[in-house]
Amino acid sequence: MIKWEDIKIRVSGLTNNIYMGKVNKAETFTDKSGDITKECVLAVFQHMQGEAEVKKVSEISFNLPRIGKLTFVPVKEGWNEIN
Repeated sequence: MIKWEDIKIRVSGLTNNIYMGKVNKAETFTDKSGDITKECVLAVFQHMQGEAEVKKVSEISFNLPRIGKLTFVPVKEGWNEIN
């Protein structure tokens, strides 16, 4: 059985790729996936597209204080065909 509290998504300091995997108490991977960067970015786009539709706005931003701001401006058609 999977212990979901042991599964994390992290960015590699060496490759700058995003990985998902099992981590130990020191928060280092003991087992990990291949590069899932594209899938993660697409999931964020889909989330922000849904938020924009629900809120009926033409763009939506996600703010992380002291880190940055991500703004998504959805295109009218074809955005979900990128995979």
